[in-house]
Amino acid sequence: MKRQKNNNTTTIYDVAKYLNLSASTVSRALNNKGDIKRDTIEKVKNAAELLNYSPNIGAQYLKTLKTKQIMLSVTYLADEFYSDMVSAIQSVAKKNGYSLIIESTEDDIEEELKVIRNAKRNFIDGLIMVSLNFSEEHIKEIERLNMPIILSSMCKNRIKGGEGLFDYFGVDTNEGIYIATKHLIEQGHEKIGFIGHDLNTHTGCERFKGFCSAMNEFGLSVDEKYVMTTGKYCTTIGYETGLEFAKMKTPPTAICASADLIVLGLYQAFDEKNIRIPEDISITGMDNIRTTSILKPKVTTVALSQGEIGTNAANLIFRRLAGFKEPSQNIILKPRLIVRESSINISKN
Repeated sequence: MKRQKNNNTTTIYDVAKYLNLSASTVSRALNNKGDIKRDTIEKVKNAAELLNYSPNIGAQYLKTLKTKQIMLSVTYLADEFYSDMVSAIQSVAKKNGYSLIIESTEDDIEEELKVIRNAKRNFIDGLIMVSLNFSEEHIKEIERLNMPIILSSMCKNRIKGGEGLFDYFGVDTNEGIYIATKHLIEQGHEKIGFIGHDLNTHTGCERFKGFCSAMNEFGLSVDEKYVMTTGKYCTTIGYETGLEFAKMKTPPTAICASADLIVLGLYQAFDEKNIRIPEDISITGMDNIRTTSILKPKVTTVALSQGEIGTNAANLIFRRLAGFKEPSQNIILKPRLIVRESSINISKN
């Protein structure tokens, strides 16, 4: 059966006329509502495909006040970190008969605020937004919306205010960096570098505090020349800092990176300068993106369970859409250290 070319918009009435059925029967068949025979449903869906029929979202909204769409807004869509989250949310959305719209804000607060402001005109029923640094401006814009909203910033620091306006999912990345740093210390490292996000963001500040906590607990000083925090893209941070460390007469023996993409930049820089990992320098990352188990040597990293966050966040937003009225949720997941090949015990050498 070939699909017909149709330059005009096909309506539900066209499908009904084609099958010699009533429009109400076609509507119930397309939406799986009412007592409709299975063969009739199949016949209607086949005809709808043949005639290039697609539902008019605006008209559907006026009738049901539901668009059957949710949106996921992330900082960098090209970032491998988000792949598991996107897949998980997409899967839950499909099970609920919804489509997923994805926005990438490039870690630009103005773009994030624009996404919130335009939520209604984008015909969505709910919004899941990931940001490195939520602010009072986000809260002000969210107050104007009347839809389920879930925020996540991959840290445990839920933005103050906004109680009752949104649910929050996060990960204790302070603990994540702490256990990664502790791991390096227990392997005999004392000169440990840290590379992370801008300290003016919740994400950057929380992770750096985790590094400092571990160093202080074991009586080690944080050497400023071994610390780099900036707002540059992660891989660039890693590459540029790696080149700087390579120039030092006494470089660190280990580096705790606050993201796996930073590690990718470090690997590139050290490969260019013939610095061996882990023989010359040990490295830990955070995020457990798929690439970390493929690189040679495989990367010791901290898993943040972004797929689990995606699944739980999507399930919760559909519970909200179904009328779940409990108080706003604040769910913080625990990180776990995955020890691989990029870190070794130098006390045995």
